[in-house]
Amino acid sequence: MKRQIHLLTLPEMPFFCFPESVGIYREEPEHSVTRAAGALNNFNIHYVASGTGYVEIDQQVHTLGPGEAVLYFPMQAQRYYSSEDDPWDVRWFHFYGSGLQNYLIEREFHRSPLWSVRQPAAFEEAHETLLREAERHRMLNPAQLSTLTYSLLTVFVEQASALSDHKSSNSGSRILEL
Repeated sequence: MKRQIHLLTLPEMPFFCFPESVGIYREEPEHSVTRAAGALNNFNIHYVASGTGYVEIDQQVHTLGPGEAVLYFPMQAQRYYSSEDDPWDVRWFHFYGSGLQNYLIEREFHRSPLWSVRQPAAFEEAHETLLREAERHRMLNPAQLSTLTYSLLTVFVEQASALSDHKSSNSGSRILEL
C-alpha cells in the first residue's frame, strides 16, 4: 500500500520549512530508490515503523528496523530499499526551507545519517497529521503545511539519537562541503 502526496515547490518560500512530499509505503517489498549525488535538492527523512529496510552509505549496507531512520541532506547520493522477506512500513517526508541546513548542522545532525527515534509514537502521530493535511487540502493551507512540517521535524530533532555504530565522518564532511 502506498499513500503519498507530492506538493508544489514554492519558488519564493516565506516559511522556515515546507514539505515537498510526504508518504507511507507498506507491504511494498519491491520498494527501492537510488539517487545520484546532486539529484535531489531537499532534505528527507525515512523512518521505519515496522519491518526491515536497508540503506547503503559509503559502500556499506546498514539495516534499519522499527524506530530507526535515515536523514539525507540536499544533494547527497541516496540508496535505500525494503527487505523482500520482511517489507518495511516506511514513513517519509521530503522538505526544504531557508536556514534548515544551519539548523540541523548546529544540532549535529550532519554527523550521522542513521538515527533511532526514542518515542516512535510521537513521530508517527506527527507524520500522520502532516500526511492527512496534505491529502485533504494539498496546497490550500500552506501555513498549516509549514507548521506541521516544522512539528514533525522538531519531534525528530528532539527524539532522535545517532546510531553510534553507523556514524560516518565521511558523510558529515561531505555535507559540510555541499
